[in-house]
Amino acid sequence: MLTRPTVVNLRNRERCSMILAEAQRRYPIQESETGCWIWTGKRQRDGYGLVMHGHAFLSAHRVVYEDAIGGYLKASLQLDHTCRNRLCVNPAHLEPVTQRVNTLRSEGPSAINARKQRCKRDHPFDDANTRIRKDGRRVCKACCRQREAQARLKKRTLKRQSAGGTGDT
Repeated sequence: MLTRPTVVNLRNRERCSMILAEAQRRYPIQESETGCWIWTGKRQRDGYGLVMHGHAFLSAHRVVYEDAIGGYLKASLQLDHTCRNRLCVNPAHLEPVTQRVNTLRSEGPSAINARKQRCKRDHPFDDANTRIRKDGRRVCKACCRQREAQARLKKRTLKRQSAGGTGDT
């Protein structure tokens, strides 16, 4: 049976202040005017904060979040930065989600293409006009029909030219 991930209720300002004070005591964090808790310690190349735990580096936002909820997050879940700031470790700005949800909420190519409602030739991506390939990509049926018609026309034209039916002298 699946269980819901733990969600941190930080609507209580007193609890939020306590968690921030504890986090600032233990980790290099500064509060910003946007409400983000900015990690000022070591960073990964991709912009996320790092914290040393024993002999391993861990994601700072995950460590602070797990400290705030008083437990561990399932390994199958990722923390989505709802504020879109990779250095933010504020548990109220982090939401446990699956990798798919996290990817689709992002601004990467997969997410951008998944949000598209129309193909590049402005045909709709709907049930009647969309085929899903084995690799999961969407294909516009109208565009496929146009490409196939152009290929047939080109083939006929080449066949006529090779048969000598062009009339050129």
